[in-house]
Amino acid sequence: MTESTEKARSILRKMAPDPEAIRLIPEAMARKYSVIPVSREGNNLRVAMANPSDIIALEALASISQMRIEPEPASLEEVSEAIDFNYKDYARIEKQISSISSGKRKGLPYHRDRYPDGSPRGAGPHPHYR
Repeated sequence: MTESTEKARSILRKMAPDPEAIRLIPEAMARKYSVIPVSREGNNLRVAMANPSDIIALEALASISQMRIEPEPASLEEVSEAIDFNYKDYARIEKQISSISSGKRKGLPYHRDRYPDGSPRGAGPHPHYR
């Protein structure tokens, strides 16, 4: 294993990928090119990737993120594990946020035009709140 691969391994082991960086690259693209965004600094996106000399991947990442890509070499196994761990958490959090913002609680729809007991709002005072 080369010194640069050892350095990238320590980056992935010591530094949790920044959620802001993760949001810049879709999961499908991360899996396709075996890449995990690590950090963002200004207009630079630092990524760990199995093949840091893959020009096609670098161009695609730059295009989707609209940032300058700084590739760091990493093993395919580490990148795959990082993708599984980070995108899984991100997808779960996004799903929870979406559920909250759409007004769903415990799998039941929440209607702003109704009280929690299902009686309509706006048709006079609620009987429990008189």
